[in-house]
Amino acid sequence: MRNRDYLFNKLERIENKTRGINHMISTNQHPRTIKQEVDSINDIVEDIRTQIEREPIAGKELNRRG
Repeated sequence: MRNRDYLFNKLERIENKTRGINHMISTNQHPRTIKQEVDSINDIVEDIRTQIEREPIAGKELNRRG
């Protein structure tokens, strides 16, 4: 996978944001603030999905796709 470091970095960002959301929930932050963080995570997930789709597909992966 060409973008392994990039994707690991994005996953670390998601982990950090989920920790932040847990903190927001425990301190009763405003739901709008929590929603913004969740939307930010969704953007990162979409970016990861796009990067994975750009990766070349190996022959053995073709058999698994349905």
